[in-house]
Amino acid sequence: MEIDEDLAPELGQDRLISLPPEIDPELVAQTALSQNLGEFFVSPSFTSPYVSALIRAGFLPMSADWGEGAFLLPKLHRQRSLLDWADIHTPRSVRRLARGFCLRVNADFGACQAACAGQHGEDWLSPALQEIFLSLHLKPVDPEIGLHSIELYPDPVHSPKLDPDFLCAGEIGYSCGGAYTSLSGFYRIDSGGSVQLAATGALLASSGFSFWDLGMPMAYKSALGARNLDRSQFLERWRQARNLRPARLKSKVSRNARELIDSR
Repeated sequence: MEIDEDLAPELGQDRLISLPPEIDPELVAQTALSQNLGEFFVSPSFTSPYVSALIRAGFLPMSADWGEGAFLLPKLHRQRSLLDWADIHTPRSVRRLARGFCLRVNADFGACQAACAGQHGEDWLSPALQEIFLSLHLKPVDPEIGLHSIELYPDPVHSPKLDPDFLCAGEIGYSCGGAYTSLSGFYRIDSGGSVQLAATGALLASSGFSFWDLGMPMAYKSALGARNLDRSQFLERWRQARNLRPARLKSKVSRNARELIDSR
């Protein structure tokens, strides 16, 4: 592994480790843990098998345009936000609003991913990485790893005046064994993001996932009930969950968001 000194300052690090694709990401994760390496690594290898291997090892795949091309930026957080089902908190106001919406899985991954990039930009979700995520969604290379979209739509029964196919909010993420990780989300209507998060948590819990990995700590994640784990704590939980029998999300089945939340 070589040090890349040019890109590191852009990411707030003194140094950045360059990862040749032949190095096992599992070994990199263990080395990062034992030597307290920085959060970001860099690799020019944009392939579905490599990104899938990074996911399995506990990295969160990110990317950046640098110079004349795009680079993969696997991130292994020093602090990771993780939500256990016993700690999830849903405000009463969100629960009341949820009756007017339904949740679907994998109904339109492409539109959901494009909406995430449209709202937040392509600083880390580059076009090259979007292609990889779409490829893994359509054709997984590891049967225990799946790329998913979770979408919020108006419920045709409780919101009959709204277009039932209007994509109100959603997110993209991935499952690995018994773990689920959120990558990015978006919303197009007031409170849509809050309803989508609450219903997604209920859906993941009822689908058999061990926990919800929310990535970088943020205030709204703590408000949901998430706790911040250090790198060693997260990797221990991640490795336990990834080796479990894969939890499954039922694709393209509409479920009322309020009923999902109440069933938890």
